[in-house]
Amino acid sequence: MTDRSELNARYPSFERIVDMWLAFVKPDVVLTASAIARKFGTSRSSTYRYLQILRDRGLIEDIDGNGTYRLASGFVNLVRTCEDPASSAAIAEVYINQLAAATGETALFTTRMGDRVFCSLSVESRQAVRVSAEPVSNTPLFAGSSAKVHLAYMTDAERARMLPRHRLPNQTAVEPKTLEQLLQRIRDQGYAISDGEIEAGVRSVSAPAFFPSGALLGAVTIAAPAYRLQDAALKQAVLHVVAAARHITEVAAGSPLHRANAA
Repeated sequence: MTDRSELNARYPSFERIVDMWLAFVKPDVVLTASAIARKFGTSRSSTYRYLQILRDRGLIEDIDGNGTYRLASGFVNLVRTCEDPASSAAIAEVYINQLAAATGETALFTTRMGDRVFCSLSVESRQAVRVSAEPVSNTPLFAGSSAKVHLAYMTDAERARMLPRHRLPNQTAVEPKTLEQLLQRIRDQGYAISDGEIEAGVRSVSAPAFFPSGALLGAVTIAAPAYRLQDAALKQAVLHVVAAARHITEVAAGSPLHRANAA
């Protein structure tokens, strides 16, 4: 039997963290911290430190609060997005282009990895004054309408882990009850609006697109100078964004009609 000193010599920290994560990359694998410690010959404190690194990056999640882990659902969804042509950013492309054309504004499709929201597809407005996709290409989870959509449709366990770290752009803490009311309103109405949370003078509207399982596939967004998204224009923007997200959801679900339209 290999003793702990041999295992520690064999596995430098970086390699050990990677191998720990790879231990979860199998169907329906659930592992306890103690099982991981035995497998890799690490102390209790080191094991929890390594697992926390993986948790903080959205690669695994604690499913019971007592040190039992599995692959994070956010990571699983991201892999499914990359692997399945019927549920990837590729199916969103035609609708993001249509959205940009219909509104004349910058249109985006975002996905999430851990605590970050990434822009996987963007079409910038052709207007002289326009919003660039760059500021939202890699943003914290709690800034902007797209991020709030991702937060609203997390699992309860994921959101509970994120809530203690939530900060508004002014760095003031938000009471969990107040935030949950905001997220429930987003779920009830089916979209989120942001005003200057990432860039001053920029307003955005986002709506969720879903996998057939009901898990969030991504967020559809338009972003524009705030003066162009007032009153009637804002209402029309909401309708366009919600419709685009619905079409993407239907394609992901395998609707023959919308597959034909996307082709």
